[in-house]
Amino acid sequence: MRVDVAGHKFVFPSVCACCCGAADSQLDVHATRYSGKRVVHTSTRCWSIPYCSSCLRHVAALERAAARGKLLVFLSLIGGLILLIVGAAVGGAIGAILGILATVLAVLWISSSTETAKRSASAMRTTSCAHVGRAVVYLGWHGTLHQFDFASLHFGQEFMLNNHKKLVNMTPAAMKFLATSEIQQPDAPRSARKYMS
Repeated sequence: MRVDVAGHKFVFPSVCACCCGAADSQLDVHATRYSGKRVVHTSTRCWSIPYCSSCLRHVAALERAAARGKLLVFLSLIGGLILLIVGAAVGGAIGAILGILATVLAVLWISSSTETAKRSASAMRTTSCAHVGRAVVYLGWHGTLHQFDFASLHFGQEFMLNNHKKLVNMTPAAMKFLATSEIQQPDAPRSARKYMS
């Protein structure tokens, strides 16, 4: 569920963004923007999203599996290239074929082990979890317009209720939801942390 809001401070629900249980921790989501042609400047904004420890575990497990998979594929391709060059120099065509075969087998093995790690992360989820990965994605900003994508419908709707005066670009479904909902006093608003270079 994509939600666009305008402003500098927003109120996030005080429940876990993934399972909507009691939040006892936070997970930072961020977006980076680049500007300039000769001198490139980066600007990053970061929001702290409420999470529970249980959901943080499966998010971290999934991210570790993805990072490890990328690293191993890169290393196997480098190793395969070295085998290809050495095999071609030493054994001609047969050495080159063996180098290619070793690379393909390594990539297939890495892919299989990465999928196993992702299934393990998915098994850590509870039935109320909205997503195995990050349940909130910060899509970026333009001026005071900020865009978020929520995997949990309940968390996204609570966010809309808490920030109903700051919503922009609402869909008809969002407008209907707000019209039929009782709006309560939200918690204290949060602002993004900014990093510039």
